[in-house]
Parts: sequence; C-alpha cells; structure tokens
Amino acid sequence: MSRLFRFVSAAAGLLVLSGSETILDVHSFSLEESTAYAATQSPAALDQARRAVTRDERVTSLALEGRRVTPSLFPDAPGNEQTSEWLFLVPDHYRETSVNAGSAQYRGFSGDNALAGAKSLDPGVTINVGKPDPAGPFVARERAVAARVLLGMLGLADGPLRLTVTAGANPQVLRAVGPNDFDAFLDLDPTSHQPIAVRYVENVGFVGTGELSPGGGRGSAAAGGTGGGGGGSRSISTDPPVPAETTISFDDRRVVGGVLIPHHIRVTSRSLADGRTRVIDEYFFEKIVVNPSLTPADFVAQ
Repeated sequence: MSRLFRFVSAAAGLLVLSGSETILDVHSFSLEESTAYAATQSPAALDQARRAVTRDERVTSLALEGRRVTPSLFPDAPGNEQTSEWLFLVPDHYRETSVNAGSAQYRGFSGDNALAGAKSLDPGVTINVGKPDPAGPFVARERAVAARVLLGMLGLADGPLRLTVTAGANPQVLRAVGPNDFDAFLDLDPTSHQPIAVRYVENVGFVGTGELSPGGGRGSAAAGGTGGGGGGSRSISTDPPVPAETTISFDDRRVVGGVLIPHHIRVTSRSLADGRTRVIDEYFFEKIVVNPSLTPADFVAQ
C-alpha cells in the first residue's frame, strides 16, 4: 500500500533538489541555487509564512478527517479510496489511520513509542501486525513525516523535529534541515506568503517502461519490469525505486478555528533520473478541528 509521505532515505548532501517543474509551477531555479544557503537565519520569512495561515493563533493539536485517494497504476482505472484520519498533538504525538471496507491501518508515534498496526472491522477476524523492532528508526521516520506536514500546513518548524530554516534560492523558497538528515524546501506563495508546498528527495518506484508482455504487464517483474498475469489479465507494478523529488502541495485553505487550514493535499514524485512522474496520494479533508481536546491517551496502539 502506498503511503502519503515516505522517508527520505538519501543522506543530506548526496542528493539535492533540482530546479523543477513542481505541480504548482510557481518558480524555477537551478541546481546550484537550490543547494545554496544564505549565511544568516531566516526567522522573519518563516514567521511571516506562519502568521499568514495561523493569524497568531497558537495551534497545539489538530484533527482531520476525509478521503485518501491513491491513483491506480493503470491510467484508465479508478484509484483506491479510503477514509483517512490524522491526529496531531504537538510536538510528540501523531497518528494517521486509513480505513477501507474491512480493516483500519494506523501508524505514527507517541513520544518514543511506535504506533503501527491494523485491526479488522469484521467481528471474529484478527489481523496480526508485527511491531517495529527496534522502534527508534520507525519513530524517526514518522517524526519526519509529521514535521513535513506541519511545516507545509502551518509553517511550524518547532514541532516533531526542531528545524533550522534558512533562505533558499529566492524569497519564495526556504530550506529546512533537522535531525536524522531531514532536508526539505518550503515554497511560499509570492503574494500571500502562505506555504504552498514542501519538497524533498526520496526513493520512489515508477511505472515500468519495458515492452508490453502477453500477460498485459511490461516485462517480467524479476527483471525489474511491471510483470504480467497469465491468460491476458492486466498486471502492472513499479520498477525498483530511484531517487526522486517528492512534492507535497497544500491548497484549498479555509478558515477553521481562526486558522487557514488546507483541505486538499496532493503528493507527487518526479524521477531525477528520467523525469517520469507519479501521483502518490491525494487527501480531501471534510472535517477539521483546530486545537481539539486530545491527550496522549488518544495515541496508543489500538
């Protein structure tokens, strides 16, 4: 199952974000500009971005409910739709739950504890999911996930990870770095100064480019193709993951509890090797509560 946000597996400095055609096409800059830091910190620009959406409201918790749509790898087939819930209790608690017709899957963290599991919605059916062992790497990845979301949603740099923010290629781009090789760019709207996207590098699988096999796939899965089912059935998968620039876009902002919260989040990736693109997930939120009464007890293994 694809996830909304995947961990940046490349070490900082080994892979860099190139000047890109982001899905918002707001700016374009060279590789050299992308990797250039300003010598001074940029708290003023980040503070302006945060104020543009929070309007000086202090956000300590969030609850979001809506739909998660994962596109099919077949261009002419419908995607997979699930119910999605996100809970944040800043800075040390986060959980994402995805619910389909038969089960609920969740992941996140509560302090140093990993939240990962699934439960059946059918009476009498049990789903056994192994717990991350050790928990540390899993929690570090989930903290990075939550940090990217809160950075793009609220301009928050002191949440799950303490991020250092510096100037990027131009006034509409900031760079955020943090523990465990966290490295991302925050794109700002040039007029409203609101955060519109977070970009970072990770490894992503893209649909294969081999020749169509008789079974309907492209080449054999063992050879890195998309595979193919027998009897003319349609079968498709992805090539082995390659370095890619992933863009998380935040739009359709509406006022909730005095804060401009995005009701639509879209995740796309672009291969840095050959330019192939892929929509990973889209989220459409229909119910959002700012500063709900959450406690650590809401973030326990279910």
